[in-house]
Amino acid sequence: MSKVSVQIYCDGGKEVGYGHLFRSRALNNIFLSNGITSSLYGLTNEVNELIGKEKFDNQNADVIVLDSHRNIESRLVNLKKQNKKIITLDWFGNEKPHINIVIHPHQKPKALTKSFIGYKYVILRDQILNQKKINRKKNQVIICIGGGDLLGQSNLAADYLAKKGLNVIIVYGPSSNRFLKSEKHKVLYNPSNFTSLIASSSLVVTNGGGCMFESIYLKTPTLVLPQTLFEKRVARIAKKNNAILGLGLSYLKNFKTELKMNNFNFKFIDGRGGMRIVEIVKKIL
Repeated sequence: MSKVSVQIYCDGGKEVGYGHLFRSRALNNIFLSNGITSSLYGLTNEVNELIGKEKFDNQNADVIVLDSHRNIESRLVNLKKQNKKIITLDWFGNEKPHINIVIHPHQKPKALTKSFIGYKYVILRDQILNQKKINRKKNQVIICIGGGDLLGQSNLAADYLAKKGLNVIIVYGPSSNRFLKSEKHKVLYNPSNFTSLIASSSLVVTNGGGCMFESIYLKTPTLVLPQTLFEKRVARIAKKNNAILGLGLSYLKNFKTELKMNNFNFKFIDGRGGMRIVEIVKKIL
């Protein structure tokens, strides 16, 4: 492979959440660690503020990666006019990229060359991939329902679990309202040790997004409270593959706390999604 460069453009913020940013930042690091010149830049001023000093827009890049589900149609058109090789992540718009990498195809993905589909392309953050095995705290449960708990289910879920004798910690992400509090349960806001909290807990309650994938990879039993229809679809696939306990408040209210770890399919997320994308980039150049 000749020396080439990749430019990643990503979305992110309070309106759309932070999954695109976390994923793109992780992919950028994976490219760099595998000898691919890569840079990361936001599609909005808000996400560029979050990226910080590492943001860079290399307009001479050979390959463009777009990580957004909205407002990139015109950008795709312009990039193709510039003869750029374009890769999209979970894109379902009408304008076709050259390569489309899709985790869960809720509709048929479009691509000029090829679509790569499946949960084997899930990209995990460096902190997750590098997390060492640590002892689990028997009764510790963390509840992290997305960046901001869209449906306001954290406290109700915590009440149910506390009645089962579990030590509950509610974790709110960066898009949460700091005025969200709990009189009964411990609350953390965007903690720096979030990865070790997942690894040391006996149970994680989360939505059907990135935290679910991270928890499965770290072999922590996971119960899912989907916040959107799309998350419900993803959680059902995970349940079908025995990667999670179950989903929904009714399941949470009635589940048994004695868990048999050998019943779980933790290989559902193997942590090699980023490296598979590295191989895709190398092959198309």
